[in-house]
Amino acid sequence: MPRYATETVTLLSNAGATGAGKSFSGGSAVFVMLPGTGGATTALQVLGPDGATWVGITNASGTTALALPLELAPGTYRAEVVSGLATPVNAAFTTDTTGGTLAAGTYSYRVAAKNAIGRTLASAATTIATTGATSTVTVNWGAVSGATGYDVFGRIGGSEQLIASVGATTTYTDTGSITPSGALPTSNSAQSTIYAEIRGVL
Repeated sequence: MPRYATETVTLLSNAGATGAGKSFSGGSAVFVMLPGTGGATTALQVLGPDGATWVGITNASGTTALALPLELAPGTYRAEVVSGLATPVNAAFTTDTTGGTLAAGTYSYRVAAKNAIGRTLASAATTIATTGATSTVTVNWGAVSGATGYDVFGRIGGSEQLIASVGATTTYTDTGSITPSGALPTSNSAQSTIYAEIRGVL
């Protein structure tokens, strides 16, 4: 059985920060030990010759799908883990002709998930038609693992704006009483970049 030299690289919570890395001599094999991030994407990186730039390691096909253990040239390496929330997926909507102030028309809604770090991109838009002048729309979506709340955007297709911020639920009823205000998110800020433990075979 091989013995291991183990170093736990400091875990960082801010995207784009730098991890210290682990240095290996030539001919070493490396095992990347990932923390419990659930569905995270990973990349093994090597410190570039300038001593400041980290470069992703790719296989012969040009992707980061590496077979471990991996023989390494001399250098300093780190494992990058990007952990974050998935974008919500809308479920079926419903409408009622009473209880609200929505006029007859077609309305569009999108939902973004949130955690302590930030907010995801909004879901793909779903539209629903109402009748009468006192309608409501119930917006439904699938739960996102790790989400602590959701932002609901809607009404005018193609220019949906924030209607409500809700907790860890998967439904919201729009009665028409709130004037939408607040732009859709343009990036997923509900994620963090951390650096995982790396083990090298002695």
